[in-house]
Amino acid sequence: MEQDIVALTSKAERSAVQTMRGTAVEFRQISKSYGSFEALKDFDLTIRPGEFLTLLGPSGSGKTTTLMLLAGFEFPTSGRVMIGGQDVSKVPSWRRDQGIVFQSYSLFPHMTIKENLAFPLETRGIARKEIALRTQEALRMVKLEQFQERFPGQLSGGQQQRVALARALVADPPLLLMDEPLGALDKNLREEMQIEIKHIQERLRLTVLYVTHDQEEALTMSDRIVVMNEGKIQQVGAPVELYERPRTRFVAEFFGDVNIFLGSVEASEFRADDESFTIPVCTGAPEGSACGAVRPEKIEMHKWGERPAMNDSVEIGGEVVDVIYLGQMSRYTVRTAGQDVVIKCMAAPRTRHFLVGDAVLLSWQADSFVLLEQGATT
Repeated sequence: MEQDIVALTSKAERSAVQTMRGTAVEFRQISKSYGSFEALKDFDLTIRPGEFLTLLGPSGSGKTTTLMLLAGFEFPTSGRVMIGGQDVSKVPSWRRDQGIVFQSYSLFPHMTIKENLAFPLETRGIARKEIALRTQEALRMVKLEQFQERFPGQLSGGQQQRVALARALVADPPLLLMDEPLGALDKNLREEMQIEIKHIQERLRLTVLYVTHDQEEALTMSDRIVVMNEGKIQQVGAPVELYERPRTRFVAEFFGDVNIFLGSVEASEFRADDESFTIPVCTGAPEGSACGAVRPEKIEMHKWGERPAMNDSVEIGGEVVDVIYLGQMSRYTVRTAGQDVVIKCMAAPRTRHFLVGDAVLLSWQADSFVLLEQGATT
């Protein structure tokens, strides 16, 4: 494990590497405008040393702008960008100690793979022997040693992306920036690369800022996720926190299927607008109009007339109106008195398969219901 780290550093740097190589990053009251358009508004964020932090959001949410500010390709309209405690807000990209990987591989087509990796080291005036060592170790990390004499055009898309990653790592940066790096790959290769990138980051203890719009990718790779929309942070947290306990309707709906129920809170109890159910919520929850969320996999479905063996559960009846077989699970849509409800059931040999038209009873535990922030119901 330590061999990968040591081989990519000079002798003078090795003692420091044994502790924590990643660096802290801070965005302090950042605003970024393009004419009258505000891409970021009062943006505050801290990235911890050695953390894999992902910016997640729809197109136009400000995530790539954030990465460009950290990379030094853009400068803030106001506020400060800090790396390792130093203000780099006006420092150009080439003076920042960081690696960058984009969706486009940006490899030099006339250079061999080995030459592509050696180039950024040569521009730094590093000794030839050290360049050869770092290049070999970087290629070994991404499992491409046997392709070092080939040209980029002779490699597959996945292999070229590995080369781009190796080139970003070969100069031994404490900070790695990645902007949609896997977007051009097919699903299986993308999933394989997600795991490899995460393992490399953990071995090298790098600080990583990763940009994606892919929810599964963010959940798989991240220590923490920053959900963004319209230039602002919606919520920051560990993957399980954002999925299981979203604060707003936007965050709840951004992470895949979710059932949203409109209603109101009174005396620490949520009552659905259609009065199909009531459910206790945390003491002191603000009273008035509200909405709550339940993930499809938290809901159990039973044939009408069967009583589920669940304590402290909510029960509502309905009719199956749609069935989609997804291999490992089936996705059902059930029409209740108030709305359509989505349920996901794992497919197993003994699992009952419901059909369109079946009368069913839905139930879920009270603690599976998440009350969302008021003012975030749309």
